[in-house]
Amino acid sequence: MKIETVVEIDKPPSEVYDFLMDEENLILWIKNFVRLEHLEGEPGKVGSTSKHFYDENGRNVEFVEEIIANEENRLLEGILRNKFVEITIRNYLKPTKKNNTQLTVTSELNPKSFFYRLKTIFTKKKMINRQAEDINRLKEAIEKLSKIE
Repeated sequence: MKIETVVEIDKPPSEVYDFLMDEENLILWIKNFVRLEHLEGEPGKVGSTSKHFYDENGRNVEFVEEIIANEENRLLEGILRNKFVEITIRNYLKPTKKNNTQLTVTSELNPKSFFYRLKTIFTKKKMINRQAEDINRLKEAIEKLSKIE
C-alpha cells in the first residue's frame, strides 16, 4: 500500500531539510513519537541505523530505521522495519517559484504477514489521515519555529 501527502511549506528547501535532519524535532511533528536511539553509522548518512520508539495507544511499538538515500535539500529516504511491516518513507523537497518548498512524502507499506496485510486494508483511511496530520504538524512547526528565531 502506498500513501502520498503533498504540502507547501513557507520556507526554502534548505530550512525544511535542516529541520528534517534534526532528530530533536521529531517529537514536534510525529504525533506518537517517543524517542530515538542511534545504532550504527553517522546519523542521517546513508547506511546509518537507529531505533525508533512510538506509543500506539499505550502500546510500545519499535522500528529499526535505515537511511537509504540522502541528497541535501532534495531527498531523504529511509526504511522502517519491525517483525510485522516494512515501511519505506521518501521525503522529496522541491523548490517553488516563491522560494517555498513543496514537500512530497510517500510511505510504502509492505506487510510481512497475511494478518497484517488484512489489517492495513481495513485501516488504510486512518493511515492516510495520520500521515496528513503529521505532515501538517511538520509544516506548522517549521513555519512557527523559524519565526521565533
